[in-house]
Amino acid sequence: MADDPATGVIAGLGIAAASGKTTASTGSGAIEAGILGSDAVLQTGGIIAGITNKAAGNRTVLVLAQDESVNLNQPDVVLERLAAVTALFSVRCKSGPNGPAIAAPDAPAAPSLGPVLPKDVIAATAVDTSISPITLSVADRMLIDAVLINGNATPLIPESGWSKPAAFVAAPTGTAVAAFAAPADVTMAKLSGSEVYRQYKALLALETSFRSCDTTEAKTALTTADALVTSLNAPGDKGAPSALINAVQLETVRGASTLVLRVAVEQAGGTLLTRTGVIYTLGFPGAAVISSGLLTSFRLSDPTTGKVVALGLVRCFLPPSRLSKVRDAVDNAASAPMSCSYQARVA
Repeated sequence: MADDPATGVIAGLGIAAASGKTTASTGSGAIEAGILGSDAVLQTGGIIAGITNKAAGNRTVLVLAQDESVNLNQPDVVLERLAAVTALFSVRCKSGPNGPAIAAPDAPAAPSLGPVLPKDVIAATAVDTSISPITLSVADRMLIDAVLINGNATPLIPESGWSKPAAFVAAPTGTAVAAFAAPADVTMAKLSGSEVYRQYKALLALETSFRSCDTTEAKTALTTADALVTSLNAPGDKGAPSALINAVQLETVRGASTLVLRVAVEQAGGTLLTRTGVIYTLGFPGAAVISSGLLTSFRLSDPTTGKVVALGLVRCFLPPSRLSKVRDAVDNAASAPMSCSYQARVA
């Protein structure tokens, strides 16, 4: 049978005939898109850090993912519970008209909870100390790291509409830059200087001194204190630290002027296009090209008032590029052009 004129030459070269169609392979090229997209993540981190420095100055900024939860009131909650229980020990130790009494320690700060009964303290503690860790996605972790890497980026002045960032360099000497911190990384805090730990140790010592008491009031105070100590030292959900440790850790990162920066990867992805045709089969470049994009948002707020200090969107796009650009990017050679722009508002 005679060859089709359109494919006879190709068949003569020992090459299968190709339709010339372009197809998109879902899920293919994910790692290549991720490698090329790392430039987008770094540029996005620089934009967010620059705008944050413009809005926050030299204040401390806690960097959190969108779904990450940190209860900055935890130290205050624990201190209130400790003060409330300590106040219960202002009672006689021994029964009888001449029974000796053990003086309660220096009066702690008056609890702001109003009249407190032992059952109230136990119940409130059980509710307030429920802590669970949150597993961050790869995209969230990368974006947080990118912000921390660019922590001293030159402050950006947001413009109307979508703005293109300039090259990111370290802020000039003397420029106020934010002190970025990741609360999730506070896993070892110094006990010395911790007011939470000081009051906790004082309560333990007070319990020891009242163990031999026989009055009903003293026994009630001991029962309540024991329940509080047990609750404070109970592990959180899924291996999270106890309420006591969590409170001590948060003392090291929070402050009156601390701000919270939440970052979120709204959408990220890539597309691999594979072209089949005689010119690509013969070795011409472009048989496989890849594109990727990244859309993120951020919000800087004051946790004491809920006021938004700054917020914005950052979008990046890598136009279709040959897969060979992946090697160029890894080798820091001339990689594919990544285009990013942002729109933001600073209060």
